[in-house]
Amino acid sequence: MENIINEQIMEKADKLNVKVTGLDKVPTIIQGRPLFDFGDVDTSILEKFGQDEDGLFQASGMFNIALHPDGRVEGLKTVSKQYQVVQHNEAVWKLFDSLPELYELGNIDIHTSHDGGNCVAYFKSNKPITIKPGDDVYPRTFIKNSADATVRLLINSALWRLVCSNGMMRPDNRFTALNTRKLHKGSLDLDAEVQKYIESIENDIESVGLWSQYAQKSLKAPDIDTIFQQLEIGPRVQDELLNTPLRGENKSVKALIDANALTGWDFYNSFTQRITDSDSTESVKIENGIKVSNIFDKLLIAA
Repeated sequence: MENIINEQIMEKADKLNVKVTGLDKVPTIIQGRPLFDFGDVDTSILEKFGQDEDGLFQASGMFNIALHPDGRVEGLKTVSKQYQVVQHNEAVWKLFDSLPELYELGNIDIHTSHDGGNCVAYFKSNKPITIKPGDDVYPRTFIKNSADATVRLLINSALWRLVCSNGMMRPDNRFTALNTRKLHKGSLDLDAEVQKYIESIENDIESVGLWSQYAQKSLKAPDIDTIFQQLEIGPRVQDELLNTPLRGENKSVKALIDANALTGWDFYNSFTQRITDSDSTESVKIENGIKVSNIFDKLLIAA
């Protein structure tokens, strides 16, 4: 079954001229009962528990087990009878086969953890969205699947800003995250979960056009002060935002203010850059990004 799915992925990729990497590293997930032996264990310990070193014992619960293409076998996690295995390559295929033509997919990069418990696939569009001349962003989608009960199925939109390559991989509240509450249980419907995401992706892409309004909005010092106040930004962080060079511009926000050339897009990216480069957890980055996006929409779009 897994080979058939891989063949489907590669056949469609060849037809659409999509480059796929990492598919050959994706394991097959099965369920079984591992065996344990007590060889080389202190016999006094075994006697205390009524066991002996020649014993071979079967685990009482089911394990998810990763069978890797190179022959490795990795035990992943004890799971309940209700656990529903979603094969990593199946999740990749379902999203690949559902993406609309307007996405203009160019690459699928698949990354699997060493033990095979987690897999993330990045779908990269070749279609640029121009925010302002010379400043393009590219849609990205990633799907994350687990076989070790660590995460729910996750499908998320993101953008890659070509001019600075800082990713902009969220934070931004305009992009849809699907994080199913059904953690690989019997009620999980992969087709339905993918469809939920696909139904919103056109709106996600169209919403990026709002950023072009940021680029058309000139900001002055009083506007900066208002945004700092709205976001309750302290003096130290204000100083960082004003004086750190912007990737792609090689100028700081302060330099752009002095040159009377600062736009809302420049200032927005100073926040995005700082959030992206921070050591915060992804959830904190998302939370901070949403706060920034809300304020910028309120002050720049509605203005």
